[in-house]
Amino acid sequence: MDLRNKLTFGQVVAGLVLLGSLAIVAAWLARSWSPYADAFANLLGHAICGILGSVAALLARRRALLVLIAAGTATLGLYASLAWRNTIDVVTPRKAGYLEIVSLNTWHQLEDLDRLQAYLERADADIVLVYEFGPNKLALIERPKRTYPFAAGCAETWHCAVEILSKHAFATAEAGRRELFDGPPRVVATFGEGTSRLTIVGAHVMRPIDGPNGHLEEIRRIAGIAKAATGPVIVAGDFNATWWSSSFRIFSEESGLTHMGRFLPSWPAEARGIPQLNIDHLWVSKDLTIEDVHLGPYMGSDHRPLIASIRMPTGFSW
Repeated sequence: MDLRNKLTFGQVVAGLVLLGSLAIVAAWLARSWSPYADAFANLLGHAICGILGSVAALLARRRALLVLIAAGTATLGLYASLAWRNTIDVVTPRKAGYLEIVSLNTWHQLEDLDRLQAYLERADADIVLVYEFGPNKLALIERPKRTYPFAAGCAETWHCAVEILSKHAFATAEAGRRELFDGPPRVVATFGEGTSRLTIVGAHVMRPIDGPNGHLEEIRRIAGIAKAATGPVIVAGDFNATWWSSSFRIFSEESGLTHMGRFLPSWPAEARGIPQLNIDHLWVSKDLTIEDVHLGPYMGSDHRPLIASIRMPTGFSW
């Protein structure tokens, strides 16, 4: 029997999609044994949709290609709708005893700095953490000084390019740079005094496709910093890891922090496509409560902002 005379073009394509999707599921099953497999595990959600869509297409025979296109469109639309339905402009209203935070990969290639500045000032958050915030954006540290009088980080170098903008004075603040073999680009700032001192960490973890072992080492480095901190802890950033990955699980376990608990596809933003992957995250220690977390509007970056309102412990003061 000649299969070429039995299978339509659409069914052949569906078969290839099915094989690729099954390979991703296999990588997900092997993610705990291999960081290389874990790099593909980020696509598990899309792979499951790919299996369902390709099986339906194979059964459709002559209409296989049409069914496959419909399934692909539905998959992309599903994740994009999760982003669009959970997008707000800013967190309001401001409440006593709460901290408002914005975390955003601003993208090195972003050109509309005025738009970014306008959003940061409009957000009027207590804390803003920005990544891929390099020398071309140094002016944005000075422009919104009336909104965020305090700043620390390493925006002066492309290799680090992480910054924290704050309404409140730091007790301490330091940056870590990847080129110094000290983990991912990050900023670690503390506020307040004594056992109630608040530690905030903003990090930009390397992509697993650029080095699976390095990605996992950087994940563990940030988890170790969070674990060693005393008092309330907040960790946010571009982790380049989704819910499906082993590195996501490892960070949660080794840091002892609680995830924001919402699936918010933040990448790629509209200019580069439609949001599909939840790679921007926020974790807090158990003495903090994330009351509200959403995505922010498209700002010209390839990521959407992550914005949250966090209830602080009773008695905390800046």
